[in-house]
Amino acid sequence: MNPKLLLILLFAGTSILLPQEKQFDVDGIKNAAVTPAGIVFTDLKNSALYLEKNSEPVFLTSSPGSGLYYSLSTDKQTIGYKQIDQNGNQIPSLIDLTTKKITPLHSAVKLAGQVSFAKEGTTAFTIDNELIIRKNVSEMKYDLGTYANMAPISPDARYAAYNDNNDQLYLLDLQSSEKRKITNGGGGYFNPIWSPNGKKLLYSSLGATLKVYDLANDSTYKITEEAYSPAWSNDSRWIIFYKKEIKNLELLNSDLYLSSFDGTKQTRLTFTKDQFECDPSFGLTDDEVIYSKFEKGTIVKAVLSLQDHSLKVKSELNLKVKPIEIPSPNLYKKTLDVDTLDIPYINQVFDTPDYYNGSAACGPTSAMMIVAFYKILPVWNITCSWPSSHNSPYGKYICEPYRFRQTNYVLTANDPNDRPSQGAYGYMWSGTSPYSSMASFYIKHGIAATRADEPSYQTALDEVNTGRPYTICNGLTTAGHIIVAHGTATQSHTLIFNDPYGDKNIPGYPNYFGKNAKYDWPGYNNGYKNLNTVYWSVSTNYTKPETSDTLIDDLDFANGFYMNNKAPVTMNSWKDMNQGYNGHFWYSLTTLKPMDSCYATWTPNIPQTGYYEVSAYIAYSQAEAAKYKIYSLKGLDTLVINQKEIKDAWVSLGKYQFEKGNSGYVHLGDASSIAGEAIVFDAVKWSYVDSIETAIDEQDISNPKEFRLEQNYPNPFNPVTVISWQLAAGSNVTLKIYDVLGNEVAALVNEFQKAGEHSITFSASQLASGIYIYRINAGGFSASRKLILLR
Repeated sequence: MNPKLLLILLFAGTSILLPQEKQFDVDGIKNAAVTPAGIVFTDLKNSALYLEKNSEPVFLTSSPGSGLYYSLSTDKQTIGYKQIDQNGNQIPSLIDLTTKKITPLHSAVKLAGQVSFAKEGTTAFTIDNELIIRKNVSEMKYDLGTYANMAPISPDARYAAYNDNNDQLYLLDLQSSEKRKITNGGGGYFNPIWSPNGKKLLYSSLGATLKVYDLANDSTYKITEEAYSPAWSNDSRWIIFYKKEIKNLELLNSDLYLSSFDGTKQTRLTFTKDQFECDPSFGLTDDEVIYSKFEKGTIVKAVLSLQDHSLKVKSELNLKVKPIEIPSPNLYKKTLDVDTLDIPYINQVFDTPDYYNGSAACGPTSAMMIVAFYKILPVWNITCSWPSSHNSPYGKYICEPYRFRQTNYVLTANDPNDRPSQGAYGYMWSGTSPYSSMASFYIKHGIAATRADEPSYQTALDEVNTGRPYTICNGLTTAGHIIVAHGTATQSHTLIFNDPYGDKNIPGYPNYFGKNAKYDWPGYNNGYKNLNTVYWSVSTNYTKPETSDTLIDDLDFANGFYMNNKAPVTMNSWKDMNQGYNGHFWYSLTTLKPMDSCYATWTPNIPQTGYYEVSAYIAYSQAEAAKYKIYSLKGLDTLVINQKEIKDAWVSLGKYQFEKGNSGYVHLGDASSIAGEAIVFDAVKWSYVDSIETAIDEQDISNPKEFRLEQNYPNPFNPVTVISWQLAAGSNVTLKIYDVLGNEVAALVNEFQKAGEHSITFSASQLASGIYIYRINAGGFSASRKLILLR
């Protein structure tokens, strides 16, 4: 069966295991928390809030992102969350868990923050750059100087914690209004969580490293790396969280861990394989723990012993709820009024060859989108079958071998179906990973690139605002995902991406709609799917070479240069060197076949009709009979050039009439009279000589009225001369060289040619000095002349 068809059929089920995104039960739940009224939780899309009552789910509310970053009051009787309507307007709100009543705290605005609580009914939230704190009928406002979606106040209402655009955390003293930075700038941070006693602040780095700031002694403790969904114990002494086991972008397992607040004592609580425990939290007492199990969509209640740090399952609740697909046409609409680059889109699943399983190829595919954006490689078309038959111009590069800038992309790594794959995928996954190989992949393609761990939002913003595509490895999927940021949305902290797996805001992921997908930065919530973590990034910068309408280089794929890579030719049939004009040329080996296999064309954009001298640049070569075909206003002329005699120089191919525009071109291919020689494809230029009218006034050559063979020039020669002729009518032409004994020593032309003037360069580098005869036959016309080779 077609592997891509098998992939599509599997998507229809609910338990497919793909390396890119662990596909859990669609009825799964997240972020469960115990309250006196029952267990509060959200669905896998963070699109609704529920309350467990008598082992049944009770619906509370739904809106995009309503279950993300929700909070509980200190008495755990009230939920604080953010409503987001279909136009993206935001309303900080409360839900009373006793009455289920929803109370808006503010009118709808473009930027509102998450709700936090302090004792005695105090609530806090942000509106734009302002922190608003309410207690009973009183209200205080503080200017943070930046918009922070999460600015929780401490339980004693003494401090607020928030982050800036550089993802650095600050403490605001609510009595003195003094602001104090508590992170050191070595990466970004988010998700500040106060301990119940208000004396410590737990937070996470963008790359999932947990830290605790102790206000009493102004100390910071590193808890652990790669830890998710942390929660405090009621006595503020312990932190519970989960860790993932990931290999090659596949989530293999997850387990729960416990740590003291200073990180000195840590214990693994669960040791189950393929159970995927996650999102733990303490209950109303510290000997009670609840957590989710993704693969079953259940909540587990367990008993925790803080003496021996053992965890015993007490019961499981089946509270499956289907994620609510909220119709938000305006919120998720991909408008054109955003500041974004037009990055060519490649889908890792649907734009790669049918035989290839691209579900683990987010890194190679994202990188190839940037290579395609800069037009560094030629289009290499393939027809793909899914979701319907379509052409993919760059998908072959993901998994098939090719060579560029003297690097052979032939390393092999198996795709998820265990099929050996090469190209960009093999380069990034053969004994390495995109983390260590993506920057070098860009560099080897001529793109300046730098990797950075846990970059801040401001860093990403600066990159995309400068017009540079920015590759980000993030936590959008359970095992990590790589996407390309290239623009900013109208909402703060929402970026525009090309997601090679599709748009996660749209039902059915993967899908084919990943161009210009909008995702929220960690710690922020505008109703789009969240990156959750930002592990690392690669910044790129590329200076496009200057181009000319009349000088076509061998890398000017968007400016007149074409190289054939259609079957049976592949990009691996072409070789190259970092030499020649502008430091690069292509080459292939000549063949004795009658038709070209590897061939290239150079098409200029002629600014005005006239006579132009055409020249080809040759660095060095082995080809002794390179057949250049010049298509001009007068038809086809063929010149055979001995490239072997040229070293880093331009060689003239003659002067020809060209019409304004791009109707004329030069063709060079690998078909030759000598096999196995490296033939070089480099730059070709057109130099204006004179107008056609002036040339006609000087010599009436535009419409030949007779057949004629000219004397070669120069003559005598050593070893190159030019032979010219004119045809009064289109004819089958042969032009051959003979020695004085009548033996044929070279065949220069054997093809149909249009009426007009023609010429060819003849190299006698393999002949001895002496007199030779060249003879032309064209229709009924035949003529011969002598040429003299003097060495």
